[in-house]
Amino acid sequence: MLSLICVVVLSGCAASGFHRRGELWRHKGAEFEVPDLTREGWRRFRLGGADLAFQKNGEGVIAVRVSCNHSPRPLQWAGRDLWLGIPREGLTVQEREIGGRPAVETTGQAEGTVVRAVTVENEQCVMDVAHARLEDEADTGVFDRFLDGLRFGEGR
Repeated sequence: MLSLICVVVLSGCAASGFHRRGELWRHKGAEFEVPDLTREGWRRFRLGGADLAFQKNGEGVIAVRVSCNHSPRPLQWAGRDLWLGIPREGLTVQEREIGGRPAVETTGQAEGTVVRAVTVENEQCVMDVAHARLEDEADTGVFDRFLDGLRFGEGR
């Protein structure tokens, strides 16, 4: 499953730009902060192409990637880029809001894995957040809680 996640969710290579700040992980070059899932029993691990990744048995993987100084393009295309070249079923794309900012959520299945990926941006950077779990694992709502915990531009 991890190799599929690396390809589906975060193709490319990224160096970690996050450092721990209390109960959050803050990206050094962007004004993004994400919750620390290790407090909920998740373990942090390295995942190619991700700046930050967490794994928990029975709940899957949550991975975060931030890219800055990018060429402007619609969020919908940025979200679809995460899925290029992957055989998938029922891919859906919907606009939504995360922390008061426009975002795009892409959901689908690939090779027995359910993936939800959200793309959101601030003035200078784009953040991709993805949750992948085996389709026979229950959806515990962890991804929505994680998204609710995202912070933009706070504490700089």
